[in-house]
Amino acid sequence: MSQPFQYLTSEQRESLRGLPFSVLLPTELPQGWQVEEFSSDTEEDGASFTLGIGKGKARLNFLATNEGIGDPPGGMRRSRHQHPELGEIKVEYEEDGDFLSDWIEVEGGWAAVGGSDTLDADLDALIPLLATAP
Repeated sequence: MSQPFQYLTSEQRESLRGLPFSVLLPTELPQGWQVEEFSSDTEEDGASFTLGIGKGKARLNFLATNEGIGDPPGGMRRSRHQHPELGEIKVEYEEDGDFLSDWIEVEGGWAAVGGSDTLDADLDALIPLLATAP
């Protein structure tokens, strides 16, 4: 088995260590998924981080912040996904298909999963892989 988070470059893994909060990311990316965005932003009222991955039209964003968070969007439907340590993670879908999970408390902040055009089966495969990144 390969080392966790090998889909990130060494520079990306190192930059995670400089964030003022923990980040939940999948330990590996299932076949077909690739990194499309890796960004962080620091402002007066806090910091935020996004890792965006994609597979065809499907998009997943792994978010983390120490700023104020809002509730996930209500709307059309809700799905539930199991994590071996975090338990059930609920995902709320808007009418346009965009979605956001419940915010999960992490060391120094909050983490969530959002995105669009992603199958429930993809979330079922990726959510159990979430772990605190190095």
